[in-house]
Amino acid sequence: SHHQLFSRREAVGAANSLLRQLSTWPDRLARTYFTEEFDVSSENLPGRLPPEVLPAANTRLLRQFPPDLLEDVTAWYWGHEHSAAVFEPFAGLKRGRLVGNGAVTVPRDYDIYGKSAETDGTPWGGHPRLVNGSLLSPGDTFWPLGFVTITLEGEGAKARYFEMKDVAAGDSLTAPSWGTAAVYFEENL
Repeated sequence: SHHQLFSRREAVGAANSLLRQLSTWPDRLARTYFTEEFDVSSENLPGRLPPEVLPAANTRLLRQFPPDLLEDVTAWYWGHEHSAAVFEPFAGLKRGRLVGNGAVTVPRDYDIYGKSAETDGTPWGGHPRLVNGSLLSPGDTFWPLGFVTITLEGEGAKARYFEMKDVAAGDSLTAPSWGTAAVYFEENL
């Protein structure tokens, strides 16, 4: 999915905001889409945060996945953030997996695992935490590019997370080269 249930680094939606609500009216009036989501106040969304507070979880999306339904989701993979992260259970989801590092490079001095100072994860026990042993290590200039493969094995599955690190060319005029894909984390689903 492109849409994520939560983020450690970025805001994934405002619980409520008059300005954000008004920005949807042109599309709603033109019948581009129909939604009643903005009729639900932030205090009635999961997390029950006050208006204008940016939640660490996508509360409008979370509202569409009640706990009993979310319990049956084995893993949720998403892109969007141009990074990779394997999260511990958060907001009722057992396995949240960010796999957005397939094409857009991110400079190694950017902290891809930092916690957002703008979002509030308090209703879910703080910001999402990362699974031990699942962190990427940067290449010479960038964070690695990567991908995931999932192999179905009877009633289960195995996910393998790959990274490709850059190797600096030695001069600032030549683009870096990318190494061979290597597994940096794997898990049984």
